[in-house]
Order: sequence, then structure tokens, then C-alpha cells
Amino acid sequence: MQAALAVMAVLILLVYSVYFYNIIRSRPERFEALMLTSLAEWMIATKQAARRNLTWMLLVTVLLEVAYFSLVFIVSENLVFWVISGLFAAFEVFHLLGVTMAMNRFFRGLIPLKQLFNWKVERTSAWLFFTHALLVLIQLAW
Repeated sequence: MQAALAVMAVLILLVYSVYFYNIIRSRPERFEALMLTSLAEWMIATKQAARRNLTWMLLVTVLLEVAYFSLVFIVSENLVFWVISGLFAAFEVFHLLGVTMAMNRFFRGLIPLKQLFNWKVERTSAWLFFTHALLVLIQLAW
């Protein structure tokens, strides 16, 4: 279990490192614009499959987050870290619900693509995931 959690934490650090770097350098907007442009180009290229693929990506994200937080609660014996992780998991539930609702509105044509993401929430999520994964690795090494 510890090895699986360590692998997940390292992958989170790798995935979020570029975004986290841009956040701490106080210039995430350029990176976010690049991500949004890439998403738009991908959606144009995949056409009708984009909705299905985004839905699957969201479901896989939910499953990975459930696995990650479950491993944190199973492996960690630190009560304070449990509380921090629980608060973060609750934040992620609201974050993913917001993304799900925005995706539904986008695919119904109610909002443009640029309103699909609440970038302040995305930045907070990235910052929290990066920091939490780093703390998990420190805790595992301790």
C-alpha cells in the first residue's frame, strides 16, 4: 500500500509540477491559456468523441482521486494529516462537481469553452495536490 501511494504521489508531483511552477512564479494565465487552446484544438480534432472522452477522463479522475485519498487514509497514521486530507478531499468533491456541472452546461451550449474552468479553483486544486503529494512523500520517507 505504501508503494502504491508513493507511486501515485510521485505521479501527482510530475503532472502538476509545470502548473505549480507557473503558479508560484505568478504567471499561471499563460499556461492556462495554452491548456485551454490545446483542449479546443483537441475537441475540434476529435469532434463528436470529445464529449465521451471528456466524460471518461472525468470518471477516471474521480476514481484516481478516490484511490489516492483512500490510500492516504489507510497508510497514514497521523491524525492531523487525516484532517488535512479530509478537508482537501471535500474541496476536491466540490471542485469535481463544479467541473461536471460546467461540462454539462458547455455541452448544452450554455457557456463558451473559456468558461469551462474556474481558474482560481483549478490553481487552488493544483497547489493543494502538489503540496499534499509532497507531504505524503515526506511522511512516507519519515
